[in-house]
Amino acid sequence: MSDSPQKMQRTRDLPVFSAKKSNGSDRINNTAYWWRMNLGWDIVQIVDTECAGVYERLGFKQFKTEHELRDVRIPSLVNKDLIQKHNTF
Repeated sequence: MSDSPQKMQRTRDLPVFSAKKSNGSDRINNTAYWWRMNLGWDIVQIVDTECAGVYERLGFKQFKTEHELRDVRIPSLVNKDLIQKHNTF
């Protein structure tokens, strides 16, 4: 896995992570599946590893392969009951 500072900086510079106000066009291009289609597999592996406990508590899937990640027919939320249980809003 490569977590080079250059790659991480490019990821942080993407419009979806921007703190500035959007004119709405960014939102059109950044759907709920944006991260599955655009984040590098190496970054997803790092996040999945670091967040494994949170994923488990909230019912989210850890992707085993890049193909699985990119196939949006495979849901990332595997246990909706868990996320509703922890929803405090």
